[in-house]
Amino acid sequence: MKGTAHKIAGACSALVVSSWMFRGGSSDAVTVLAIGSSVVGGALGGLLPDIDHPGSTLGRRVRILSKPINMLFGHRGLTHTPLALFLLTYLLFVCSGWIPWEWKGYELSFCMGLITGYASHLLLDSLTLSGIPLLYPFSARTFRLARLRTGRDDWLVILLTLGITVTYLYYAI
Repeated sequence: MKGTAHKIAGACSALVVSSWMFRGGSSDAVTVLAIGSSVVGGALGGLLPDIDHPGSTLGRRVRILSKPINMLFGHRGLTHTPLALFLLTYLLFVCSGWIPWEWKGYELSFCMGLITGYASHLLLDSLTLSGIPLLYPFSARTFRLARLRTGRDDWLVILLTLGITVTYLYYAI
């Protein structure tokens, strides 16, 4: 998938997760801001695994990180694994102790969105022909759930993601 599909899927998955997290809560400005920070985190998390490709949406903006990661692991290497998702989650958990107290609620929502978006990226890439290295670094064998083609099937994925999100929100609210 390309950056647009990953960004939309990350934002939609974060919206679903955050609306589930805040279900039954009030619809005051603080809740709306927390859900908004989750959606922003989801969009960023949806792009984050492709930091290993210097030509990706995020890779072009942070070449100082993208090029070394690409040289060390290649595209769809370490950053496209459940291990990387686990390491990101752990890193965010450790770093959360350094966040100022006033930002704690938004930081949690943003981090949940980031993690959810990252997971959605891995799921979408597992639907492509190339798949993802599920057991990396123990095995380089790729795992795939379908045979979608990057670029060609992106709009199908975007429409399905939006449809699932709208359906969930319609029945959940």
